[in-house]
Amino acid sequence: MSTVVRATRIRLAHQPRCRRSRKRVLSVGTQAYVSGEPLLDMQRVYQSLTSVTVPDHQGDAPVSQFSHFTDLANTKEGVVVAPNADTLYSIAWLALTPEPIVVHVPSSP
Repeated sequence: MSTVVRATRIRLAHQPRCRRSRKRVLSVGTQAYVSGEPLLDMQRVYQSLTSVTVPDHQGDAPVSQFSHFTDLANTKEGVVVAPNADTLYSIAWLALTPEPIVVHVPSSP
């Protein structure tokens, strides 16, 4: 009988620590999700938009090539999150690891 009582006391003594551990694990897991999910989503978008061999004027283009939209964006457009109805967009994923890239942008009036 003393073994049962001793085991019960040990279990009760460790419950507050266990609760702290669970809270810590939940906190770290939440931080990992909040920090990691946007990176994984960006990787998914990158793979999707750069999986073509030539630019298609809808946002898809090979790495380090621009895709220039030829039509104005609308609300059904999925590439631009909150499109302006009067703006033509250009999108590129630039690979900067091999060497720097210089982008020349003409002045606008």
